[in-house]
Amino acid sequence: MSPTVQTSWLHAASAAPAARPVHAASTGIALAGVDLVRVGMALAFCLTLGVIAILVIRRSQRVRGSGPRMTGTRRITVAETVRLGPRATLHLVEYDRRVVLLAADATGIKLLDAHDLSAGAREA
Repeated sequence: MSPTVQTSWLHAASAAPAARPVHAASTGIALAGVDLVRVGMALAFCLTLGVIAILVIRRSQRVRGSGPRMTGTRRITVAETVRLGPRATLHLVEYDRRVVLLAADATGIKLLDAHDLSAGAREA
């Protein structure tokens, strides 16, 4: 058999008067035990951290994206487009000193030829 445990502390705890909830009308600052000043300060802190994070992310993307786009030069140009039929087209595209010949039709886009501009200059 197990020894009997005294539960007198349990009866004493239940006999204690219940704590009265704090109402906003009585103090003007706290509502049901929550300090509104602390909640406001936490909200302001979180919003400030969010704004700082947004600014840091935008700045890092701007730094990473600096290059030809920042100087105003275009990296991709469509040099020429020729329609072969109602659903077939040839596109000559230049990007980063490369020339690509693409064929577009109803089935999709196919790569026909690709070479560097410097290689084409040596052959000519």
